[in-house]
Amino acid sequence: MAFHDAQFGGVHGQRRRNDREEPEPKVAYIEEGVIFKGELSAPELVVVDGSVEGELSARCVRVGVSGSLKGTVTVTDADIHGTVSDKLEVKQLLIVRATGRVDANISYGQLQIEKGAILTGELSSTDVRSKGEHIAQRTKLAPVTNATPTPTLELKRAGGAS
Repeated sequence: MAFHDAQFGGVHGQRRRNDREEPEPKVAYIEEGVIFKGELSAPELVVVDGSVEGELSARCVRVGVSGSLKGTVTVTDADIHGTVSDKLEVKQLLIVRATGRVDANISYGQLQIEKGAILTGELSSTDVRSKGEHIAQRTKLAPVTNATPTPTLELKRAGGAS
């Protein structure tokens, strides 16, 4: 399985050696139809096209359209095409694609959301500003229903001040 994304360093999952395609040795791949329960840790990339329940830690995770991830996820970068629930901590870039659905307590450094993506839960953005101040902004997200014509976001600074 290989995919290309310039934001995640080019082609993932394969490398060329003597003009042959070989799997990248530091990639964990959960194929469609596979269910993994427990703790999963990888030094580089985890690709989830099946189902993972439990704790996941890696440099980068990619959840495919058919993939689901439930539990505590701690990564540097995430590219979500499928479903993620419970807790998602992304230290740098979180991308939620049009087919992606995240229902979790989300913490991220940078956020990119495609039209059609669905986010519910608590959203927490961490950013280092001038003079080294650490600022956390929290937003509670609720699913939009037909009864609610305009979604409302509540923004809070860390420490409870509005």
